Amino acid sequence: MSKKLMIYVLLFAFGTQLFAAIKLKAIYPQSFQDRIMVENGIMVVLQEIDPYSATMKVYDSTDPANLDLLSTMDIPYRSGYAPRLRNSMLYIGLPHTGQLHCYSLLDPANPILSYTYAYYMYDLRDMAFSGGYLLVSTQNGGLRVIDISDEENPTEIGSYVDGNQLDRVWAFENIAVVLSYDADAQSAELKVLDISLPAYPNFTGSIALPGYDQYDSIYLSFYRDGSDVYMYMSYSINNYATRIFSFDTVNIPVQMGSLSDGHRATAYHGDQSISVSTMKLTVNDMLDPLQPVQMASFSNIGNWQDHEIAIDYPYAYSLGMVAHCFDISDLSSFDLYTDSVDAGNASSNLRGRDDILYCSDAIIPLNQDGSFSDPLVCQGLAGKAILAINDQLMYAHGLSTPNYGGSLWSMDDPLNPQLLSSFNTTEAKAFLIDNYLLIEENSSANQTLIYDVSIPTAPILVSSLVGRFFSGYPAGKCSMACSSHGACKYMISKIRSILSSSARLRGQSHYAISPK
Repeated sequence: MSKKLMIYVLLFAFGTQLFAAIKLKAIYPQSFQDRIMVENGIMVVLQEIDPYSATMKVYDSTDPANLDLLSTMDIPYRSGYAPRLRNSMLYIGLPHTGQLHCYSLLDPANPILSYTYAYYMYDLRDMAFSGGYLLVSTQNGGLRVIDISDEENPTEIGSYVDGNQLDRVWAFENIAVVLSYDADAQSAELKVLDISLPAYPNFTGSIALPGYDQYDSIYLSFYRDGSDVYMYMSYSINNYATRIFSFDTVNIPVQMGSLSDGHRATAYHGDQSISVSTMKLTVNDMLDPLQPVQMASFSNIGNWQDHEIAIDYPYAYSLGMVAHCFDISDLSSFDLYTDSVDAGNASSNLRGRDDILYCSDAIIPLNQDGSFSDPLVCQGLAGKAILAINDQLMYAHGLSTPNYGGSLWSMDDPLNPQLLSSFNTTEAKAFLIDNYLLIEENSSANQTLIYDVSIPTAPILVSSLVGRFFSGYPAGKCSMACSSHGACKYMISKIRSILSSSARLRGQSHYAISPK
């Protein structure tokens, strides 16, 4: 018996300006910064003087397009080790001197060195915060837990050592994650620690990082959905495909799914994630944390592969070769329009192209107001699941014998697909990418097949890969739900401002920043 399954397909033609809600506010030139941090209308910029010092510039960023310089101060600084701004305190690690400096910016026009902390900081690699605690990862000294609830009198209260160098650390509530690198074996893994008792970090589980190189970029971010906590992890060796983990009551990580694209360099604002990737900034709705849906995007700003991002609502900042500031005060959100239609044996596999939906037995045009037109019967698609579609081709798969197997269809006439070729496959998922058809076969076959379909009447198997590499569906803007009874419902998102509904979020900073 079929289960109801929610999948995402492409929204019909609303035009290329659908994702125009993100507005570029300002671009800061390359000479402006080496590091940039923002919090509550204050921007801190570190401009490197030499490998061991920098000029700290503090700005009033209330209007990011017209920054007001409040103060400058030359400070010790070692590039490559990310500083942290938190509660108007700037933390800077100096592994070459074995010190951690903390500057007070409570009076941003007159920053002062609040204290110097010098316990076992020679191998400092990274920092993170959890409540009133600072977590410091070191190359050989393990993870150090420092109580900073009294900013003037920091005290180390605990540590975790696993014998490997701990190159990175991330924290969220009572969860800490460290990147443990074995230099002899040249292998790495993420180790999860329960820090509900900060003086006694407790190892709860690990996540393997196959193929990880010590100098690969790696990104983690955390998102809370009610009582559930999700972690998104990607790294450069796997082309930033993102693995999604959840945590149970004792903080054991469990993989829940994956995304073909990266949730990398990610920060959160309310129920939206803001991420940077190559050539694009995206805002995603996190209604379903396992299938984030893109709400808005801004493209063609350059290679953002290794950028960081920070949120100081209503602005988002990304940092790479130059710094960009974006106005995100008017993001798209969902107005939901619902309709239903008897689509025959629609099963659970449905796809859309432009303003037409395709399912077993039927082709369903969509009206301009988002409602269904009467289904058009397509006998050729009877008993088939629609698994992949693009402008030229459709790939379908039979649901039962004797029609079980794959078939390619011409989309020259979208309302009358024409059969081009058929072949035997036992796929679970399929994707059409350029002139290639990628088929993830079922669990018993455990392989991915790659066909050249440049001549669709004669597809050629060009490669097969061990393993099932494609989980999830491309996240579009049209959500479809089908049941075995043939009743299809759908929701189409249209742009509307969420300023009024998000007023409660103003002034709240929720950071999930992953530095190099």
